[in-house]
Amino acid sequence: MSKDEQKQARSKPKAKMVMTAKGYLRPEHSTRCSNCQERISIPLRATQATCPYCDMPYRISWITPEQPRIRGAIWTHLPGPGPWPEGYPGELDDDGKPTKKLD
Repeated sequence: MSKDEQKQARSKPKAKMVMTAKGYLRPEHSTRCSNCQERISIPLRATQATCPYCDMPYRISWITPEQPRIRGAIWTHLPGPGPWPEGYPGELDDDGKPTKKLD
């Protein structure tokens, strides 16, 4: 998958906007991801949801029939770690020695 295709796949989905009690607009049935801070829409009455931006799975509760809240991450379903960026200070060479010294 090319970078353009990945960017399109993770682009923000369209959501119906609703007025909050304080007078600003937010997507209906939405909350912020605790990991990446993007606003995500949650299907009505869902008990679990996954952030479409960072793939973090969550347990969901509903504080009102219209407003979801993230209860916590589902730690057993986390995506695996990605590779270290090249030259990262924790990267080791073939002999097990750090390739870069920490400052």
